Amino acid sequence: MAKIAEWGCSTPLPWCWRSLKRTYPQFLGGERRCPPEDCGGVPGYYEFMKNIASKKGRKGALDWYGGPYDPDDIGDQEVAVALGRIAEGTTE
Repeated sequence: MAKIAEWGCSTPLPWCWRSLKRTYPQFLGGERRCPPEDCGGVPGYYEFMKNIASKKGRKGALDWYGGPYDPDDIGDQEVAVALGRIAEGTTE
């Protein structure tokens, strides 16, 4: 039995997806990289960003992070490749 779309469409979802002739999931884009793990939530992320932007705190913040950090580089290519593998049903 096909699932019915939650927005009220009575067309079975698999048919809707096939009619679009697209592979899902798809990466549509993004704006910024996510905060580092264990950075201390929103306040810690702001502190981290302030430190990497300053000459005085940059080295310590990047040493803590473990390498370079560019908040504007979200890794578009890596995300698109990973989602493409998921859509194709492969993991390698």
